[in-house]
Amino acid sequence: MTTATRIARADTTYYNVQSYRDGAKILSVWPAKARLLLRRRWRYDGHRYRLKPGRYRWYVWPGFGKRRAARYGPMIGSSTFVVGR
Repeated sequence: MTTATRIARADTTYYNVQSYRDGAKILSVWPAKARLLLRRRWRYDGHRYRLKPGRYRWYVWPGFGKRRAARYGPMIGSSTFVVGR
């Protein structure tokens, strides 16, 4: 199972997408395109995660220039999605 999220387009080099479950950040990625495919399993911050039933919240910020410069604009999107049993 994968979950696709389409992000609102902005004049940006990349995006920072963060996802939370039960109030804890479980994912932070930097796609170059306005689309993210979330796989069933992934690693973040030294931990393994998988999509399991529950409510997830995601946020998106546009990034400008090189990632290491960490130049971000204001948040351009947020939403929730639910994974059923």
